[in-house]
Amino acid sequence: ASGRCTDHGTVMIGVADRFFPRLLPNGECQEWQGAKNGKGYGMMKVQGKVKRAHHVSWKIATGAWPTYLMHSCDNPCCVNPAHLSEGNDALNVADMIAKGRGVM
Repeated sequence: ASGRCTDHGTVMIGVADRFFPRLLPNGECQEWQGAKNGKGYGMMKVQGKVKRAHHVSWKIATGAWPTYLMHSCDNPCCVNPAHLSEGNDALNVADMIAKGRGVM
């Protein structure tokens, strides 16, 4: 990757160059080894804003910032775009119920 992607006309230089060295393969997951929040989601600063690492991965892979992403692998530190899909709160709750996790 060139480390460049366009974001509303602004060139994000070096994002991919900073992103990819922080990954560690674990089975089919690519686990983020940088900073994480309290729920285990990777965090990365992009253009002065803190973004979730899986959102940065989606941006690198698709060219678009996502609004809401779900993990098929249920691994919060995974940034493998093949394990991510766009969704919403309702879809995420349905996924949690179907998998028998996190529902109170």
